[in-house]
Amino acid sequence: MKPDITLILPIKNEGNILLKNINKYKRKIESITKKKIIIIIVLNGSSDNSEKIIDNLKKKYLIKKYILKYGNIGLALKIGLNKVNTKFAIIMNADYIWDDLFFKWSIKKRNSYDMIIGSKSLDPKINSQNFFRKFLTWGLNLILRLIFNSPVTDTHGVKIINMKKAKKEIKKCKMSRGQFDTELTLRCLDKKFKIVEVPVKYGELRPQRNFMIRKIAQNIYDLFFLYMYLRKIDLKKKLNYSRLSRKMIKRL
Repeated sequence: MKPDITLILPIKNEGNILLKNINKYKRKIESITKKKIIIIIVLNGSSDNSEKIIDNLKKKYLIKKYILKYGNIGLALKIGLNKVNTKFAIIMNADYIWDDLFFKWSIKKRNSYDMIIGSKSLDPKINSQNFFRKFLTWGLNLILRLIFNSPVTDTHGVKIINMKKAKKEIKKCKMSRGQFDTELTLRCLDKKFKIVEVPVKYGELRPQRNFMIRKIAQNIYDLFFLYMYLRKIDLKKKLNYSRLSRKMIKRL
């Protein structure tokens, strides 16, 4: 059967977990959909053996590889999304802990929503990040509520996106780095996409790469430009947005 899902993974020096996790994600997704998936890898300033691992995987899987010579997570995601030819795309990191409940529900429900967001903030009990990482996410989303009236608790969560709906909004996005996800989410909210947020298990399988002070300073800098690009957006109007708990998705 023709693939209808593309998995997009931005990769930066993930060689020690890459083979295991790509095999796991592919196997798990295909066991739910009963279809092959396409995998888009964007090497995001990698300097380890990640490219060699991907080249070996290309011999047996449907993998497309793109290379950025420098690290830019937002640009990597945008490149990957612009190369998608399937109806749906999943964007996530290569070090995500697989959450059976979230992925089984969201992949089965992919035709019911324009965007499904896996939020690491909706249920703190299943988020094993340290305090500072949680605080950074909370602070960012507080600012988004104050500026744009955004209801979303985690604009950087794993997402399942209806590409037929989202292609136009993706092309409009001007932000890169960490705020590309945020801009895309806000634009889709503004266009009244049917969006649902669901708690997802989250933990970090590798050490933190960025100093917290540097990350905060970069976010403040980027948020200024995000405001300039989206200052006409006000999400006070009625949105097509909802939240579901893990208890609710177990019943659905």
